[in-house]
Amino acid sequence: MACSGWRKPEGAAVPDLRTRLISVLRKVPRGRVARDTVLVLAWQLCRMAALAAWVVLAARSLGVEGYGVFAGVAGLATALAGFSGLGMGYLTYREVALRPECFNGYWPKTMVSYLASGAVLGVCLAFVAFAMFPEVPAASIWLIALSEVLAYPFVSASAYALAAHERLGWSAALPALAGAVRLLALLVFMASGAGGGVGGYLWFHLGSSMIAATVSLMAVRLLLKPDSSLAAIPSWRDLRESLPFSAVWFTGIAMTSLDKALVLRLAGPEVSGLYAAAHRLASLVALPMDSLVMAMTPRMFRRGGLGGSDNGLMRHSVAAILAFGLVAALLVFVIAPFLPWLLGSDYRAAADAVHGIALMIPFYGLRQLGGHVLVTYDRRMTRVAIDAGALVLMALTAVWWVPSHGVAGAVAMIVCAEAFLATLTWCLAVPTIRRAVKRMAVNQRGLR
Repeated sequence: MACSGWRKPEGAAVPDLRTRLISVLRKVPRGRVARDTVLVLAWQLCRMAALAAWVVLAARSLGVEGYGVFAGVAGLATALAGFSGLGMGYLTYREVALRPECFNGYWPKTMVSYLASGAVLGVCLAFVAFAMFPEVPAASIWLIALSEVLAYPFVSASAYALAAHERLGWSAALPALAGAVRLLALLVFMASGAGGGVGGYLWFHLGSSMIAATVSLMAVRLLLKPDSSLAAIPSWRDLRESLPFSAVWFTGIAMTSLDKALVLRLAGPEVSGLYAAAHRLASLVALPMDSLVMAMTPRMFRRGGLGGSDNGLMRHSVAAILAFGLVAALLVFVIAPFLPWLLGSDYRAAADAVHGIALMIPFYGLRQLGGHVLVTYDRRMTRVAIDAGALVLMALTAVWWVPSHGVAGAVAMIVCAEAFLATLTWCLAVPTIRRAVKRMAVNQRGLR
C-alpha cells in the first residue's frame, strides 16, 4: 500500500550537504551592517585582549584590596562621566547620522561641552567620593577624576563622531587603542618599581588616558577635518536636545559601574576586588555583543527618525545576541575555575562568583540592544525611566544582600537588575518597533 506522505518527484535530485549549506548561508544577512559588524568585532577582540591582559596584571600587581579600591572609585567616576559633554556627543552622533553635512556645526560645540562639563564633574566626583570612601587617599580620588571624568570621555566623543560617518572601523579602533595604552602604562609602572600601590599606579593611568584622548582627537581632525572656525558655544536648543541623551548615557553606564562603588561602600575593598574581577571577566566576554549594537546604531537612527521599518534586521540581531549570550555564558562558566591561576590565589573566591555572574551576559546583551532601539526611535526618556528603576532595584538589593552575603550577594544583585532591565526594555521596545512599521505602511499607502 502506497504511503500517503510526501514523495520525491520523478527525476528530482536530492540536495547534497554542500547545496543545503549554501542555501542556508544565502539566508544569512549581508551588506554593510554585516561587514561593519565584522570590522568592529575585530577591533573589539583587540580591545578585549588588551583589557584582559590589563585585568590580570592589575589584579596581580595591585592585590585584591588595591584592585577593589580602584574598581570602586573608578566605577563611581565612570558613572558620573556619563554626564560629560551634557549629551552633546550623542546628539552629534544622531544629527550627523541623519545629515552628515551638519558635522562642522556640532563638533566645536561638542568639544567645549566636554571640556567645561568635565571640569565641573571632576570636582563633583571628588566631593562625593570623599564622603563615600573616607579611607581612600584624596590624591587617588583626584587622579581618577582627571583620568576618567576629564580625559577619557574625549575618546568616546571621537568614537561617536567617526561612527556617525559610518567610519566604524576607526570608531572601534579608538577604544582598543586606549586599552592598549593603558596596558602599556601598567607595564611601565610594574617595570619601574615605583611602588606606592594603587596610588602610585594612578599617575601612569592618568598619563595613558591623556595620550588616548589626544590621539583620538587627532584622528577626528585628520579623518573628518572639522571646521574649527564655527561657533563653539552650544545653544539652549542644543542643550534641550542633548540633556536627555546625557541622562540615557548615565543611567545606562551606571548599571556596569555603580555596582562596584556600592560593593566597595557596603562590603569593603576585598569583596569589591573579588566582585570586580568576576564582573570584568563577564564584561570582557560580552564585548562582541556591543560590536553588533554599535554597527546597527546609525541605521537605527535613520529608521527611527525617518519612520522606517526593521526589514528583518532586528529579528536577526535579537537572534544573534541571544545565541552569542548563551555561548558566552557557557564559556565564562567553563573558564571560571582557572581564575585563581590567572589572577593569583587571593582571587579563589572570585571563581565561584563567576559561575553566577555568567547568567548576566544574555540579559546584558538584550538590554543593550533594546535600549538602543528606544533611544533611536525617540523614546529616550522612556529608557531613562527604565534604567533608573533598575538602578533603584540594584541599590536596594545591594543594601539587602551585599553586607550579609558578600560576593554572592553582589552577584545576585547584578543578575537580578540586568534581568529586570532586559525584560522591561523589550516589553516596550517591541510595541515601539511595531508602531514604526505600521506608520511606514500607512505612509506608503498614502503615497500610492
